[in-house]
Amino acid sequence: MTCCGDRRARLTQGLRAAQSAPGRVSPTGGRTTLRYRGPVPMVLRGTASGEIYQLTEADVAVEVDSRDAVALIRTAWFASS
Repeated sequence: MTCCGDRRARLTQGLRAAQSAPGRVSPTGGRTTLRYRGPVPMVLRGTASGEIYQLTEADVAVEVDSRDAVALIRTAWFASS
């Protein structure tokens, strides 16, 4: 059985890896909607915008800064809507 710290560490590693990965993002910081698929509540900071995203199990659609979208999708916790 894993603890919350293990899950948090895996998510953090995914966000760090995604920071260096190329992708299409809006340089102006527009908004886009993603679908949150994570199993537990989380608080994340966007890698590009620094915006804080507070997510719960009940979140289905989450509006995020477009600059953060690529990194969030690559964590496998999010999907584009």
